[in-house]
Amino acid sequence: MSEFSNILTARIKLVRLAGTSTTPLGQQINSETVVYASLPVRFEAIKGGIRMMAAGQQKVAQYKFFADYDKDVRENDLFYAVSGIQGMTRGQVSFVDTIVDFDGTSHHLEAECIPL
Repeated sequence: MSEFSNILTARIKLVRLAGTSTTPLGQQINSETVVYASLPVRFEAIKGGIRMMAAGQQKVAQYKFFADYDKDVRENDLFYAVSGIQGMTRGQVSFVDTIVDFDGTSHHLEAECIPL
């Protein structure tokens, strides 16, 4: 456990889409694999306020979370709020970057999120 883990105040459930299947009635079902049931993160808003978007425009990340560098977080993973998050209950990871310390070792990862 690092000194960074002291500021990880929120918890999320991180899932990865494993594939889709179709029911006999023709409905699609997304099957999800749970990666972390209660991942400790620090959750922050990138931009505040209400933003209007034209139809067809690409969604821009509005939130960001920080986690320990050794966690398996990938783009397009879905997450659900477990505790400590205000303003979002469900989201999708749009970008993941590992932050490196001055001596070249990994310090933490940052993941930008899109609310769903």
